Amino acid sequence: MFKLYYYYSEGCGSCKNYKETVDKITQELKIDASYIDIATGIPTHHLEGVPTIAINDSQGKTIYKHVGNLPYDLIIKEIKETIGYDK
Repeated sequence: MFKLYYYYSEGCGSCKNYKETVDKITQELKIDASYIDIATGIPTHHLEGVPTIAINDSQGKTIYKHVGNLPYDLIIKEIKETIGYDK
């Protein structure tokens, strides 16, 4: 079981509309997600910038992390390769 964490900031230009991409990722992979505004939430990962997507495995280990926004087709491919998704 995987969990996706999406870190963003309301004032971040790169974060604008990226939630839609994150929503598509979680729907396709059928994984739970936490959406965390860095202005009000407490990050559980080391952040180098926003937007950041991190995926943890069932033991809580971070197995995927990406800073910045990628087109949906590129990021979903990266994530699927990383987590071994073959459906």
